[in-house]
Amino acid sequence: MHNLLSVLPLPFHLMITYSGLIFLMFTTLPVLIGASYSTGEDARQRFLDEVFTSHAALAPAGTSAPLTSLSALLSEAEAR
Repeated sequence: MHNLLSVLPLPFHLMITYSGLIFLMFTTLPVLIGASYSTGEDARQRFLDEVFTSHAALAPAGTSAPLTSLSALLSEAEAR
């Protein structure tokens, strides 16, 4: 019973730790941005542009990609 009662709350404790780290990240992140990108609104914007880059959407080619031989992958993995 002792083992059961000590293991059951683990997901709760992990989620509390995870959410605490996420909330504290927004408290300590400005200090890290200031240390890496200097201070000011332009430095913050450079950081945000670097972190949240947008990628252009590619149009589908309309053809399927060739399949890779599993035996070739297996022999290469065994060689390595």
